[in-house]
Amino acid sequence: MGGRTGTLLLLLLLLLLFMQYMVIPLTANDDFNGLLSLQDELKNTPNWKGSADPCDNWGGIRCNNLRVTSLILTSMNLMGTLSSEISQLSELQTLNLSYNKNITGQLPSSIGNLMNLINLNLIGCSFSGSIPDTIGNLQRLTIL
Repeated sequence: MGGRTGTLLLLLLLLLLFMQYMVIPLTANDDFNGLLSLQDELKNTPNWKGSADPCDNWGGIRCNNLRVTSLILTSMNLMGTLSSEISQLSELQTLNLSYNKNITGQLPSSIGNLMNLINLNLIGCSFSGSIPDTIGNLQRLTIL
């Protein structure tokens, strides 16, 4: 029995050692994909390359219960357009892209699908066109 216990302990130790080096994103898959889409559309995003898990120290991102709840990317010289995939961040409460004058294009109508959005700050961005009617869907929005 002593030999068997030793073998089991060794296997357990090796398993724990192996698991330490595995990187498994714990954040919800939709959130992860939504952030990757944003990264594709926006240049100069902060350090979104280190960890595979956005809730693990990705710059400007805050999470609660492994869901992205806050995206604060103020004054980062971001360039590009806001992806319609922003709607995949379904638990997002704060979206602050203020003072990024090189964010251009139209505000995507899918922003109206962010039903938990409370704070939307786009001051100093260069969006063009009309504000989408779908913004009226955001019943929790209190800061615009």
